[in-house]
Amino acid sequence: MNVDSKSVRGQAFSLFAQGYGYKYVARVLDMSVYSAKEYYYTYRSQGSQAEHNMSKQQTYSLETKLQAVLAVIDNEESKASVLERLHIRSMTSLKSWIRAYKQHGVAGLEPRAAGRPQGSKSQATDTSEHDELIARIEYLEAENAYLKKLQALKASR
Repeated sequence: MNVDSKSVRGQAFSLFAQGYGYKYVARVLDMSVYSAKEYYYTYRSQGSQAEHNMSKQQTYSLETKLQAVLAVIDNEESKASVLERLHIRSMTSLKSWIRAYKQHGVAGLEPRAAGRPQGSKSQATDTSEHDELIARIEYLEAENAYLKKLQALKASR
């Protein structure tokens, strides 16, 4: 059974709504406890809208990320309660923010540019390449003229 299918998520969310825990849901739906736990935290933070919000990409502000990380690191709250209070969809996101904060500080939580970085050729390399080619052409033309004169000299003897 594909754990990420919409029907499995829907079944899991309906079982959570009935009051069942993630271990029971994992056993009934034949999924890992870890996956069921992730769905459970998503359900707790999003409520009845959890299933509809799963397909939408969520971005969080730097302030929200920092608030969540500091609440967990300073041992004010558990990760689950932070997810619920700040309406964060995924425990995985929170864990990655904590890891980034511990490694890089606040800079680790700042959004990064997505996609392939833009590369632009500088004009300096283009002109230097052009100058090298001009010099090479002049050298070859001079060499060619020298060889023609040498051949004419040999023919005249």
